[in-house]
Formats: sequence, structure tokens, C-alpha cells
Amino acid sequence: MLQVNDLDVNYESSEGIVQAVDGVTIELNEGENLGIVGESGCGKSTLAKAILGVLPSNGYINSGSIEFRGTNLASLSTREQREYKWEEISMIPQSAMNALDPVYTIREQIIEAVDIHRPDEPNPDSIVDEMFNLVGLDPNRADQYPHQFSGGMRQRAMIAMSLALDPALILADEPTTALDVIMQDQILNRISSIQDDIDSSMLIITHDVAVVAETCDRVAVMYAGEIVEEGTVDQIFGKAYHPYTLGLQNAFPNVNKPDQDLISIPGYPPNLADPPTGCRFADRCPMATEECEQESPSLNQVDAVNADHRSACHHSDRIDTDLRPKAQQAETWSEEVTQ
Repeated sequence: MLQVNDLDVNYESSEGIVQAVDGVTIELNEGENLGIVGESGCGKSTLAKAILGVLPSNGYINSGSIEFRGTNLASLSTREQREYKWEEISMIPQSAMNALDPVYTIREQIIEAVDIHRPDEPNPDSIVDEMFNLVGLDPNRADQYPHQFSGGMRQRAMIAMSLALDPALILADEPTTALDVIMQDQILNRISSIQDDIDSSMLIITHDVAVVAETCDRVAVMYAGEIVEEGTVDQIFGKAYHPYTLGLQNAFPNVNKPDQDLISIPGYPPNLADPPTGCRFADRCPMATEECEQESPSLNQVDAVNADHRSACHHSDRIDTDLRPKAQQAETWSEEVTQ
């Protein structure tokens, strides 16, 4: 369904050109869910905005293609891209308050999308009511304005809007951040049920690995604008082969190990206005060598058996012996070791 090929997305800034997405290649099949995980600022949201064609004014696609069912979205005009938005591809944005128009009611905003793509729809109000029931909102509240909703309610209203036209592809950027864990589970289960009915696919962008583990088939780990590891959910969470992925897993609580302390990765991601020439994770990595600092690693298959599990690490063959046994020890990730 979706194939992103060697995509570069840049931003113009006061520091110069920022390479927010650098050479990203991903693909998504019909009916499949792909999770994109990584720290804030790694390029996840920029990737989603590039796919939908809603980059800010200072952002642009520098090179690469975005093939959706055989059409290169990156080559379309703004007018042509509108034909795909909401009906073929919809987005659940990270900030519902910024996405919703403050001077129109929620009902008016959903009906506007329905009228544009389905002008012959006999009863668009029934679609709004159905979607509100779907996300646990009283349909009578649809005639209110965004500021009259709480943060969680606005997020659910945005989810209702994104599902109103049964899109083939849903781009979900932190879709459940403003919701409590009970509502998160209900919404994710309902989205999954709708996907089964209409055979839609979803690209989930999140920092919450639990959401990805529950809802996705495959995972791509992003760091500093690049994909550093990709594979199935079982491969990534069961036996990761990139130091960054192992470090990320330490930063989330494990219900099976309630006494285990969370371990953060020291340091910060690099400045993408002037990225390093070698591995972008090298100055935070406990396995880094001179080769890592001088040469950027390519995304390669981790072993002869798992063709769909790839890692961009010069030393992925040493992960099992040198890093995995001590990856959950705090001293492994101390600044003294990584520096």
C-alpha cells in the first residue's frame, strides 16, 4: 500500500538546513500496522506530515518518493493531494487543539470532510453520531466548539474525525497521549476492530512502546532522522540488535520486574543542522569504536535466518555477547562509559 523510498525532508532554520528525515525507506502492506518509535525530535512526526502533505511552510521534501497504491504523493500538487486526505489517508495529530478549527463546531468540521469527499451522502449527521459513539463521546456534544472539550475529549473527537470516511491508511501521531489507560485500551481496540472491517492500515508514531507492542505487526526505530532498526514486534522487543533500541527499552517500566529501575540513555541526539559523519548514536553508545565515529552504518540483515530484521550498527554481531547481557545495568549506560 505505502512505500517510502530514500526520503529526505528538510527544514529551513536560523541555523541552516535541518535534515529532519534522512534517507528513510519503509513499506506498509494492506491491513498491516507499522509502529515508528524513538525519542522526541527524531523525525517521526515529520515523516507522517510528509506522507500526508502537511509540512509547515519552512519544510520541504528534498528527495525521495512516497508511493501510495502506485501514486507518488510527493510529486502531486497541493490540490491533487487534497483528493487523498481524509478519504484515502487520514491523520490523528499529536495536538488536537491545534488541529481543530476553534470557530466551527466539531460536527461542522466532520461534516465538511464528508461533504467534500461524499457530496451525495444522504445523512452526514448520522456519521458524526456514529463516530462519537465509537470514541465514547455523547453525540449531543458534537454541536459544541473545541474549547468546550477537555484535552482528552478533543483527542477522541479528532480520532472520530479521522475515521469518519473509512480511510485506507491512518497516520496516528501519538493517538492516545491525552487519554487515560482505560480509554487508551478502548480506543485502540475499537480502531483495530474498524481496521479489520475495512482492511485499513495504520502507521503509529509514538514514544510509548506498549502501544506499539499491542497494536502493531512491525516496528521501525528512528534516531536522528534515520531508521536504525526494523523488524517484527517479536524481533524488536524480544531480541533487538541495535544499542539504541536496547537503551529505549530500559526507559520504560516492565510490569514483570516492578523493582527494576528505569535507565535513561545519557546525552542528547545530535544537531541535525550539522549531523556527525559517522553513526549518529556513537557518542551515546557503550559499544562505539573509532569506526562508528568515522563511518555511517547501513541498515543490514542481522542474520541469515531473519530476512525482515535489519539493524544499522557496525557491531550488531557483537550485541549478543558484548551488550545484551549487561544492557539492563545502569553502569553500562553511564556517561563515563559512553564517552
